[in-house]
Amino acid sequence: MGKTISIGAQSFEFIRKNNYFFIDETGFVKEWWENGDAVTPGKGRIGESRSQADERRRKGS
Repeated sequence: MGKTISIGAQSFEFIRKNNYFFIDETGFVKEWWENGDAVTPGKGRIGESRSQADERRRKGS
């Protein structure tokens, strides 16, 4: 069976244990940093999944 892409998983251990697909974006971040490219921040906070961000906004915090 193929691997599943996990969206929003915060734990590398969880990703490995569940045989999820992982994309290492280290090269992308390095290139972005070295080029001084602009970044549009996402809706969430650092380390926060999309569902956590949505829940926080629903609660108004």
